[in-house]
Amino acid sequence: MRYVFIVNLEARDGELKHLWRAAEPSISAELGPLEVCYPQSALETLQQARTYADKGGYCIVSVGGEGTMNLVMQAIMDSDRREDTLMALVPFGNVNDYASALGMEKNWQSAIQALMHGQERRVGVTELLTQDSRNYALNMADIGFGASTAKLHSVDRKLSWVKGQLKYNLLAIRALMSWKNIPCTVQVDDEEIGGDVALVLAGNSPTLGGFRVLPHATVDSDKFAVTICRDVSRLQLMQVLDDSKKSRLTESERILFRHASRISVEPKGEFVTQVDGEITNLKANKVEFIAHAKALRFMAP
Repeated sequence: MRYVFIVNLEARDGELKHLWRAAEPSISAELGPLEVCYPQSALETLQQARTYADKGGYCIVSVGGEGTMNLVMQAIMDSDRREDTLMALVPFGNVNDYASALGMEKNWQSAIQALMHGQERRVGVTELLTQDSRNYALNMADIGFGASTAKLHSVDRKLSWVKGQLKYNLLAIRALMSWKNIPCTVQVDDEEIGGDVALVLAGNSPTLGGFRVLPHATVDSDKFAVTICRDVSRLQLMQVLDDSKKSRLTESERILFRHASRISVEPKGEFVTQVDGEITNLKANKVEFIAHAKALRFMAP
């Protein structure tokens, strides 16, 4: 198996260029001369990862945050040589939710040990379909309040001067001030759920942005985990966020936990949608989540 490293030098608010400069000689000493790509945009990341996925026989290593990870995974999922391609992760992001879900320590030394001495795992992927887009998630896909919070970060560029986990916490508080639940019908496999929805999340990783909103999720489950938050006031939603931040979110009449293979959502309004923290649609009026169990070959500890 050959390795190629897709390195986003702008990750961790631009700090990765310095971190990678320090780490690269040690990684090369362990693995030999490195094949490295330095994409300058999201489009280049997709194109370069897709080139290597289409060749087959490569382990494509995402080096950066979860935006980079998501783009590399999208390229592999869309390739006809997906079964001939491995993916791996060197977590250099601000939060690194998926690294935690895999049981990785959040440093490059642990990631390289996983490459050299780890094992291949078949991990689940969540497909998110809207009326005009299709995207995939490793952590989770979501609609509602969480996606609206992510929009403040990646589209509106609010609080760009704040770094790390603190930014996500402050953006969530800001989004809460103007949030309104959306009436809709949610079909979870054969079960129909109604109400005024604040959150619909589905995926294979327990956390997103440091918030443990899918506590019942595992990376290699046959179905994705689902959390639906409905009929809550802003004060109650604030409590949901606090509970998820402190890893104590539990099921209740307003917070529903499920495992499923497919979800369809018909809103009386429009949702912002996201995958792995990346905005995919600003005005979705029809949404489907589809579980792809064990769809991706991934190197992990």
